[in-house]
Amino acid sequence: MDREDREERHRSAIMTPTAAQSATRKTRKDFQRLAELRAKEATALARSHNQQGAYYLAGFAVECALKACIAKKTRRHDFPADAKHAGRVYSHDLTELLKLADLADQLDGYGGFSELAGRSAGMDQATLVKSDRLIEAEVLEALDRARVPVTLCEWNYVPELHEWQLIIATPWHDSKGPRTTYGAVVDALEKAGIYQRVPMRRVFLKSPGDSLVKLLQQEARTQWDGFVHIFRHHGNGKAQEYSLVFTPITREDFAPVRRFSTLDDLKWFLAKDLHLDLNSFQSALDEMRRSGAGSIYPVTLTTRQIKKLGLA
Repeated sequence: MDREDREERHRSAIMTPTAAQSATRKTRKDFQRLAELRAKEATALARSHNQQGAYYLAGFAVECALKACIAKKTRRHDFPADAKHAGRVYSHDLTELLKLADLADQLDGYGGFSELAGRSAGMDQATLVKSDRLIEAEVLEALDRARVPVTLCEWNYVPELHEWQLIIATPWHDSKGPRTTYGAVVDALEKAGIYQRVPMRRVFLKSPGDSLVKLLQQEARTQWDGFVHIFRHHGNGKAQEYSLVFTPITREDFAPVRRFSTLDDLKWFLAKDLHLDLNSFQSALDEMRRSGAGSIYPVTLTTRQIKKLGLA
């Protein structure tokens, strides 16, 4: 396929995106297991006097429990029940999930539920994989080497399509036009020897004045101070598993849980992805070994980091 054909396919993908693949369905047992894990983690945080983190994770536990109840109503205990209800059941609104689970009447007026519902946040948010993060760095280096001016090169998650898209903003989009600029980008990637590894269907060129570009730049500047809570618990077959949650002090809609199968994976995330030095998290690891939970404070992350690391 020559470059002109590739350009045409890319333009077609931008103009008429294909329908998103349905997300892998979870069963009632999956949600029951998640609810139990989140509840145990919330208990561990509460016992170590980390009330804010415990409150967040309690909300996740309730969300998973309600989705288990919804899954029970289907013939095969799948989730969601059918396509027309997918938009409603893939919600993180506890009040809405309560209705879908047919439990609104039983829990009507139950103390604290409405407040907890207001703090509900998503679990299982999409996380940018390491290979995509590497591609972002390689693309930026290739464009710099080719002297293509870039004001932003960032992955952005599109929930409607269940995918990450690489947004590249360049003034050439306005001065040379989208088609010429796209050709220059392809040339730069080919010269760098990385074109075949770059998912061009998910690469979008934008003007520096584009509203999405401005939003992503703002997210890269906005910082949040908060706690990183880490947990140790038994997985299936009694193997040790680990998880992590970031809870900002002044914002309530973050805090999805990241899970790790080994302690080394958790340490790698703390050191390489969160850029924490060993001295800053060793005491939390020691506390986690003793009590099952530990906390690191302060940790400062930008909104972009939080989203790309699957912590929002």
